[in-house]
Amino acid sequence: MKKIKLSFLLLLVSCSSYAQVYSNVTIYTPSNVPVSALQLVSGDLTSDQKNDSKNFWLSCYNNRITFISEATCSYNCHAYAWYTSEGGANVWINSPGDNTFWSDLKYVEVPSQVTAAKVSFGGPC
Repeated sequence: MKKIKLSFLLLLVSCSSYAQVYSNVTIYTPSNVPVSALQLVSGDLTSDQKNDSKNFWLSCYNNRITFISEATCSYNCHAYAWYTSEGGANVWINSPGDNTFWSDLKYVEVPSQVTAAKVSFGGPC
C-alpha cells in the first residue's frame, strides 16, 4: 500500500510541475536582418519563482537597480533591449544571436555611456 501511495504522490508532483515550451520564430533587426528567437508557448514562472528572482537580482546588485516588472520566461534582457523595447513581441534571444542587433547598421557606437541609448555587457553579478 505504501508503494502505491508513493507512486501516486510522485505522479502528482510530476504532473504539477511544468517546463517552458517555446516555438522557433524569426524576428528582424531595424535593417531587416533575420534573427532566430524563441517565443513562449506555455510554462511561465510561478509567483514564488518570480518573487525569488526579483529578490535575488535586487540583492545581487545591492538594491542599485530599479524593479520594473516581474520575471518571466517570455523574454530575456537581450530581447527586451534590442527588440521588445522597440515595439516587438516578447521573445527570447540567445547570445550570440543578439550581436546581430549591435552589428546592424542602424546602431552606432558612442564614446560615452552617458549618450548611449542601448548597452550590451556580459557577465552576471
